[in-house]
Amino acid sequence: MRARLEDFAAGIFAGLRRSDQRATGLRYLRGLMLDGRRKSMQPMAQRLGVDHQQLQQFLTSSTWADAGYGQVAEFRQGLTERGIGYIVATTSSTTAQPGDAQPVEVPYAGVGPHPTPRYPHSARSLKDLALAHGADAARLVRWRARLPAPERTPDRPVGELSGHFFALRVRPAGRVIQRGPHRGDDGVLPECWLLVQWPPDQDEPSDYWLSDLPADTPLAELVRLAKSRWRIEHDYRELKTALGLDHFEGRSWIGWHRHVTLASAAQLFLTQLRLARPKAVGRT
Repeated sequence: MRARLEDFAAGIFAGLRRSDQRATGLRYLRGLMLDGRRKSMQPMAQRLGVDHQQLQQFLTSSTWADAGYGQVAEFRQGLTERGIGYIVATTSSTTAQPGDAQPVEVPYAGVGPHPTPRYPHSARSLKDLALAHGADAARLVRWRARLPAPERTPDRPVGELSGHFFALRVRPAGRVIQRGPHRGDDGVLPECWLLVQWPPDQDEPSDYWLSDLPADTPLAELVRLAKSRWRIEHDYRELKTALGLDHFEGRSWIGWHRHVTLASAAQLFLTQLRLARPKAVGRT
């Protein structure tokens, strides 16, 4: 599996500028996936035959291509450029325009480059857009049904889960960073879904998601995908029991954050491997 892991790591660590960082990232992934009860730096270094200081420096003091999650336009754009449809949690303070907003031409002053088109009004927070839409728009959606007893298994939960949601079309604030097939002529970010959960007993929404799924996607499907937590919980168990997610013994937040990131990358590689070759065996 070594060659396949090397190809995978080349993509995961492509944003790291130095070749030694990329090589150490590969070693760290190997260390997480090799046999052994502890997946902290010293035991991994011993199994890999390297100085544990090398792994420690990679985690705690080297410069890392870190980004946020759903509220970061560059992250969502990166998914779109890779052809990966997404529905990502975001914050109430993320800003956007209504879906029907259109940029308008700005008069040219006659000096310098021509200005790019601009929206006539400032972007608003997702919270403001949701409040303007109103709680009355939210309707009950069930994303997990109660199973009859004969169909219950450890991987299929029993209880029903439901909540009140609505979805709006919005245009996230900001501009596309690089020219590409998904870039508009004016550079503005394309229209997408804003999914909002608003419990009926609260004065404002509790959760927000952005999604680039097609405009005709039913509300129930958006909710189902946003609430697919059972898969996450399964992966979380594997991260802890097999890949040492909670074995980090350093003292810095940055080191812990990077250990978790690398453990997640190892989980992704193993998941891809299982999907492609369910019975694959071999050492990394």
